[in-house]
Amino acid sequence: MIYTPIAGWLYGEWAYQTEFKIRQNDNRVLGSKILGGTSLFLLDPVDVVGSGVNWMFGRQLVKAGYGYFTYMPVEKDGEIDHQVYLHVRIPIGPAGPSDDDEMKREFKQVDDPITTGIIGFGGGVGYTGMDNHWNVADGMYHKLNLGLYFTPRISMRLSYAFGDLKDKTTKETVEYENYSWDTQIYLLTKKKLRPYLSGGFGRQVRYEDNNDDTFQWNGGIGAHWQVHRKVALNADWINFYSPSRDTFDQQFNAGLIYRFGEGEHQNW
Repeated sequence: MIYTPIAGWLYGEWAYQTEFKIRQNDNRVLGSKILGGTSLFLLDPVDVVGSGVNWMFGRQLVKAGYGYFTYMPVEKDGEIDHQVYLHVRIPIGPAGPSDDDEMKREFKQVDDPITTGIIGFGGGVGYTGMDNHWNVADGMYHKLNLGLYFTPRISMRLSYAFGDLKDKTTKETVEYENYSWDTQIYLLTKKKLRPYLSGGFGRQVRYEDNNDDTFQWNGGIGAHWQVHRKVALNADWINFYSPSRDTFDQQFNAGLIYRFGEGEHQNW
């Protein structure tokens, strides 16, 4: 799933901030150390286990640790078996003498220039103009996107458009989907209304009796209106080109973008 890396980053940032707040609150949640300890274990089980080992032996055995998941689809008897693996690494250091000052961990808030405000979720509607090659009528669709808004100058978005179109000959419904990964370059970055250039690549899919999957390059222009530091409106006109089919499709989009966290930095 193309949204997985961003979703994972968002969860990691949230988990870090939540763990910090619990540590600062004497490891308590709702006044309870039991709830606090359980929450810390769920947020960072490897770290909690390592601290427990150090406490049991009275020595700084475990220096640091981390864990991560991997996903692997495996074909078995003509079906796909979805396998998820948990990997845990706990480096063991030399067992030095017990030292209360050494074993105490101090949790400090670090000013991170990148926060969850970099992430924006958008939704809206659009109208597609299909190339005559597809024999599919133009029509409306819905569109979702998940983006990283690095600065007022540049952003990257993962977009998914979906809707029902009509076959020009049979009048039957054709399911339309479009996936794309795009980069936006904004102009007039000090203004609330910012024109931008967009470019990227993706795939277009049409489902009828058989699915038709096509790789496409895309490019276009748009306008971004920063209504509030956490809310913006956007509209764009994007052209899609398939080198294998020599086709040109178009999208006209309009929607709303919501920024997580504190949204756009006030000093931008």
